[in-house]
Amino acid sequence: MPPARFASGTASLASAGPHAETRRSRATVLAIVIGLLGLAAVGVGCYELLVSIDVFQAAVGREPFVHREFVTLVVVGTLAVLAAVGLSIRGAVVSRPRWLPITVLVLSLVLPLPVAVIALAAGGQELADRTIIQAQNLARDVNVVEDIDAEAVDRLYERFERFGISLPGRDEVREILTRNDEMTAEET
Repeated sequence: MPPARFASGTASLASAGPHAETRRSRATVLAIVIGLLGLAAVGVGCYELLVSIDVFQAAVGREPFVHREFVTLVVVGTLAVLAAVGLSIRGAVVSRPRWLPITVLVLSLVLPLPVAVIALAAGGQELADRTIIQAQNLARDVNVVEDIDAEAVDRLYERFERFGISLPGRDEVREILTRNDEMTAEET
């Protein structure tokens, strides 16, 4: 009887056809889509998180320091990338050949950090440039300058540094505001 079982097993393999070794997983395609959307959300969220900060409005308490919708976008993007990691692991288990889901897995693990760093660098530079322009414009607006002093802006920059964000332009903004404080003191 053992030869009969062997024969039936051989017949089932032969009936599977030439694609018996190639199995695709829908999880891999879903991992690619979710991973790309997650990376986009992380990049946009990190960039907009910094660009949305108005240093002077936050220094006087008129606007929040951090806009929560962009923090939420970064968190949702991170969760999406983690979901892509899980789906690509499932795809690597089910699919043959395994190179595509394994590539998606590696990219899902490696790409979020560079995307976040590039987005934060671009957003930080945009924030610094805009803050210097705002400081120069505020120096001409006497009504607004009365509420903002260099120490308040320093405290806000220190708050950035506590979060590990070192923004360029601090010295330029402080110099503009100090010069403006001196000019206001001379006029009175």
